[in-house]
Amino acid sequence: MQRIAIIGGGITGLTCAYRLARDGHEVTVYERNAETGGLASSFENNDFVFDYGPHEFCTDNPELVEVLQELLGEDLLVRHKNAAQYFQNAFINYPLAPHEIVRQLPTMLVARIAREVIWLRLKSTVYTFSDHSFEHWVANRFGETLYRTYFGPYTRKVWGIDPDKLDPSTASSRISFNSIFDYLLKSLSYYLFGKNDFSSIHSPLKDTFYYTRGGILSCRRKDCSPGSRKCYQQ
Repeated sequence: MQRIAIIGGGITGLTCAYRLARDGHEVTVYERNAETGGLASSFENNDFVFDYGPHEFCTDNPELVEVLQELLGEDLLVRHKNAAQYFQNAFINYPLAPHEIVRQLPTMLVARIAREVIWLRLKSTVYTFSDHSFEHWVANRFGETLYRTYFGPYTRKVWGIDPDKLDPSTASSRISFNSIFDYLLKSLSYYLFGKNDFSSIHSPLKDTFYYTRGGILSCRRKDCSPGSRKCYQQ
């Protein structure tokens, strides 16, 4: 047995501590905040539990699911996604089916986005775009209008920094389609034939996910002794 210190009580730190404690080591997690969980933490207010963000587990890895079941037992839930995004002063279904685009979005906005996307597609046949940031990666594929009205504000809110300072790989890994045409083709394939061609785990068509009853708080309420299901917190 060894005594091991882990700095940071986020999901990664807690997972490492759990595995080490399960193997018989004495583990101490050092966390500067009052609560563990990091960006996936939760808080209570008037008997309600709130997440700091959407903390569902999207995975098809059987080993990870087994670990979650071992840790959480009956607190591991399977939920069906029913999502909407507030956009242009209205709640828009997510994912947005192709036949709902005109019905749920302003007609002039759809026309402007379509014009830009078609122009970018034609331009790409003779010109190589520079994808040196998140902003340019998105604008080069979806147009300035869609970037300014949706991707830009959303990304700035989520990450807290200017999207032009984010690496383009952030966009390519988080956005599961490369263009509006790609999205329409894959969505039509799904709605017409039931085929999910989005290869990313962040597929907008993935309609089920795992969730922890009570958020991260439910994990913290469990036993925290060495060698058990949780580790120390200091």
